[in-house]
Amino acid sequence: MENLPGKMSGTPQRETTKNLSGETPEALPGDASGETVTMEPGAEPAGADLWNQQGATQTGGEQVYLADRGTVLGRMGQEMDCFDEAAQKLRFFCDDRTCLHTGGGCPAKSVLCYLLSDSTAVYGVADGARREIRRIQGNQTECLYRADQNILGLWGYRDDLYYMTEFGVYRFSADDPSDVLQVLDRPVEYEFITFYGDRMYFVTEDEFLYEAELDGSEKKRLVDEKAVSPQVCDGILYYRCAEYDENGVFQMDNALKGIFLADGSVETILDAVYRFSVVPEEKKIYYTELPDYSKSRLSCLKVLDLETGEDRQITECLAGTEISVFPESDWIIYEMPEGEYDLYHCCIRKDGSGQKRLEYPKGVGA
Repeated sequence: MENLPGKMSGTPQRETTKNLSGETPEALPGDASGETVTMEPGAEPAGADLWNQQGATQTGGEQVYLADRGTVLGRMGQEMDCFDEAAQKLRFFCDDRTCLHTGGGCPAKSVLCYLLSDSTAVYGVADGARREIRRIQGNQTECLYRADQNILGLWGYRDDLYYMTEFGVYRFSADDPSDVLQVLDRPVEYEFITFYGDRMYFVTEDEFLYEAELDGSEKKRLVDEKAVSPQVCDGILYYRCAEYDENGVFQMDNALKGIFLADGSVETILDAVYRFSVVPEEKKIYYTELPDYSKSRLSCLKVLDLETGEDRQITECLAGTEISVFPESDWIIYEMPEGEYDLYHCCIRKDGSGQKRLEYPKGVGA
C-alpha cells in the first residue's frame, strides 16, 4: 500500500479508505459549504503550550500538570493533591506550611472537576456550585466566571476558555470573562472537544464526528460512523469507533482510527481500544484495551509509538481509568479497584518501572 503524504513510518496500516463512499463528506443541511479544509501535517496547534493540549479528557479531566507542582490530581468530592515525583508520594495541593489542610479556605479543599492548567494556574468547575469556573493560582482561589446554567464541560485553547451547558458551548477570554460568545448551539457528547490550528473537533448527540471553525462556523461531519474522543497529532485526527448493536446496547466496534486531515483518508490503527490519550510531544498513544467485564475489571495499559510502530504493555489498571499522560513527567497516575466498589491510585514510570500504590495525605488531626 502506498503511503499517503504526511503518514508516519511504522504506523500500523490495516486498512485505508476514503470517508465511507470514497469522497470527502458533504456538509450537512444547515452547515456552511462542504469545502475541504487542508492543514499541513505536523502543523503545531497555536497556543497549545498555554493549556493541556487535548483539553479535558473523556472522563472530565481529573489530572493536570503544573511546572511548580507536578501532576495535580483532583479527587472528586474530596480534595486536590499533587504528586511528588522525587518521593513518589501524594501531597496536598496547598503548599502553605502554616495551613492545617482541614478548612474550606485551603486550596487543597477546593474540589474542582473538568480540570485545566496553564503555566501558572489550575482552572476547573466547582463541584458544589456547578455554575462557577474557578482559578487557583498559588494558594489563592477565585471565581473567574459564573454561568446561568450548570456547566457540563470545560476546555482551554490559546487565550480562551470554552465551557458547555445543556444549551451549547460558549467561549470567553481567560483575561476578560465579560465577552462571551456561543460557538455551538448544542452540547457535545462525552465532554470532549479537541483543537488543532484554527479548527475544533467534537462529537454531538448523534455520536458523529464533526469539525468547525473556532467560532463554530463551517461545521461539517467528517465520517459516517459513530465515534468518541477525537485527538490530534501531526495532522492526523484519532478517534475510537463506537458502533452499537441494533438495540443500542453493545458496542460492536472499538477500533482506534485516524483521519489524515490533508486528504480525508481513514486508517485503522488499533483494534479493541477502550480509553486512549494521544501525546503529540512524544508521538505516542497511551491506551487501555477493551476489557472482558465478565471476567475482570482490569485492562492492559499500553503505549503505541507512532514513529516506530512498537506496541508494548506498561501495566494492568482499572479498565475505566482516566489516562492522563504529560510530556513533562516520566510518571503516570492511574486507578486500581479494591473490593467491589472502592478504588485507589498508583504511580508507574512510562517505562513500566517504579510501580507503587499511593497513600492519600491527611490533614492535622485527621
